[in-house]
Amino acid sequence: MLKLESGTPWYTKTEQGDFKEPKLSAFLPNENLIKLCEELGYTEASHKGAAEHFIELRSLKDKLLPFEPTPYSRHIEQLMSAYCAYLNLQDIKIDGEDLGHIHLIRKYKDWDGSGRLIYGGRTHHPFMSFPKAKREKITINGESVVAVDYPASQANVLYKYMTGEFLHPEDPYKVDGLHRDTVKHLMQMMLNNGSRKGASMAAKANRTSLKKSAEQAFDLDLQKHRAVATMLRLVEERNAPIVECFYQGKARGQYYAWLESNLVFEVAKYLTDQGVPALTVHDEFIVPESMESAVLECRYKVPLFFNTLVSGMDIKISNARFSTN
Repeated sequence: MLKLESGTPWYTKTEQGDFKEPKLSAFLPNENLIKLCEELGYTEASHKGAAEHFIELRSLKDKLLPFEPTPYSRHIEQLMSAYCAYLNLQDIKIDGEDLGHIHLIRKYKDWDGSGRLIYGGRTHHPFMSFPKAKREKITINGESVVAVDYPASQANVLYKYMTGEFLHPEDPYKVDGLHRDTVKHLMQMMLNNGSRKGASMAAKANRTSLKKSAEQAFDLDLQKHRAVATMLRLVEERNAPIVECFYQGKARGQYYAWLESNLVFEVAKYLTDQGVPALTVHDEFIVPESMESAVLECRYKVPLFFNTLVSGMDIKISNARFSTN
């Protein structure tokens, strides 16, 4: 009763080397299935009334896991439900075609086997995989869009978490003697590896994944300082208030990603509450051009999860241990 219509992965290219239009795979019903659904009372209207869920927890082997509802999970379900409902009321197009139904599921990983929703929490929609040039062609309610991001978002979140204040407008990636792209690359390695040596090795191994200009900047800095460890120490010294967050392993890095994703969606929901339709791509907000100032004004002022979402969870960071009770 179903026919599979294969999709097109975002990385598929034409013979000329251009990216093809990404498309999700889909199961299409035949007439027999449509007739059966009608006889059973399952209509399009009844489907639209069905509950959608916005949280998904998976094991490290990608197995879907159950989880116990908590104040946090209920908050996320309510937030994402209202956020997506608002976006689906807007006229959002890309290259003149409707963006389609927006259902953003927050995806968490069970890194410590506890079943808690404290790792990851990002989401995905096909438009998030489009090249930047294509995303610039999005229109919202007939208006062209602009992208506004958080400069050094994850580092700023950690400053807020550790000190109570964002570092902004100062830049945690501005380190004397190093290119900004180098510092950004190094800090990612420092936040997702368990030692300075591991971060150093990962920085070298992953340098080819950088944009060409960033790779060249890294190579120049390495020639100048001779060792990645030397560059890592410069980053540590510049960012002493959050130095406890470095070299804590990949699981902790996913916890930091959780902090960042909470921030992004709190701001996105706040914007929609103010009548500003905002699409998110990691730490970037895509909004109508006329509403850019709203993002600039609120992104560092929205009441954050530090005082609400994590209240009572007793999350602590120390050099010796990482406990989440």
